[in-house]
Amino acid sequence: TATMSTYKGRNLIISDANGALAASKSCTVNVQAKTIETGSPTQGKWTNYIFGLMSWSLSTTHLVKAPAAPATGHPLRDLALRVGQSYDLTVSVDGFAADTLHGSALCTSFKVTATRGNLIQCSLEFKGNGPLQ
Repeated sequence: TATMSTYKGRNLIISDANGALAASKSCTVNVQAKTIETGSPTQGKWTNYIFGLMSWSLSTTHLVKAPAAPATGHPLRDLALRVGQSYDLTVSVDGFAADTLHGSALCTSFKVTATRGNLIQCSLEFKGNGPLQ
């Protein structure tokens, strides 16, 4: 019997031209194809479809890295200011350069989650602007 090799969920990196945006704790890339109904009642009782436009989105959750010195950085504010910006994103797993996804996307959402005594987590959502390659 053949065995299947799988990726482990570690070193999920979301980056742009300036470097890593996030070392993800979790990452979801969602690619969708819309469908267009082509059938009509005169063609029978079954519906037929063709493919329409494609779209993609990316969401990521990661831990917020504290600045080297408290007065030198504002990681939450810097992350929040990403909303409304456009990015050329690259998604890679474990440094496999041959197995990456690239695309331009708009940052549409920022969420921070913090509970007393636990690490602060941040979530970013991106909506693809054009093809994902």
